[in-house]
Amino acid sequence: LNTADIERREIVQDIEYYKVYSAAQMALVGNGELVEAGSKVFAFVNANKDSYHYLDAQMLFGDLLGATKKHQAAQTEYTKVGQTAPWPDYQARAAVALGRSYLATGQIPQASNSFKIALNLPDSEPGMQTHKLAATLGEARCLAASKKLSEATAPVAKVIKQAAPEDTELPGAAYNALGASYRAGDRPKDALLAFLHVDLVYRSSAQNRIVALENLVELWNERQMPERSAEAARELRDRYKRSPR
Repeated sequence: LNTADIERREIVQDIEYYKVYSAAQMALVGNGELVEAGSKVFAFVNANKDSYHYLDAQMLFGDLLGATKKHQAAQTEYTKVGQTAPWPDYQARAAVALGRSYLATGQIPQASNSFKIALNLPDSEPGMQTHKLAATLGEARCLAASKKLSEATAPVAKVIKQAAPEDTELPGAAYNALGASYRAGDRPKDALLAFLHVDLVYRSSAQNRIVALENLVELWNERQMPERSAEAARELRDRYKRSPR
């Protein structure tokens, strides 16, 4: 599309947003460069503060920062959205993303607080239940990190049982939460099986599979199976352009 021929600025903003959105989503699943995509989203955010895509772009920029391990910067973006968005669904989405970022850096109390913020928001808008289920999985990981394994795994199992058969995102995230809980509870064999479930059954969910593979690299090494670890690491690099943790 030649935006030079378009007179309405709002239409140009739409086009530019979906360009950077597409580049970012492709980069997040290994079909582009994360840093380059991040630069494009950052440029859109700075140039279009009046766009109705502004909050979505901020969230997307946070996701790209997190994918490149810049967790503190990602937390700043998610916090901005949570503090400025007037709508509960955006507040919940930002709180869940912030909680996940805190989990990635081992900040368990902060993560738990963020997930509880999402869980306590009113169910006033469509999509809130999805955010609350994601927060439930995050809070389960916090409980497991606090050595409350039975309290952690019960709600995760419930989410898995309730997931629709055609859904791959939610059960994939749930099995990753289960695996993380088992790792925190010193049950590496059960953790391995949970992450393998994501790798083999929910591999179409790229973001969840990346998390599973990162854990499998470490778990296979712990079980003295370096060839399987190398296989998972190779898949991370070749398919998703990610380095093992």
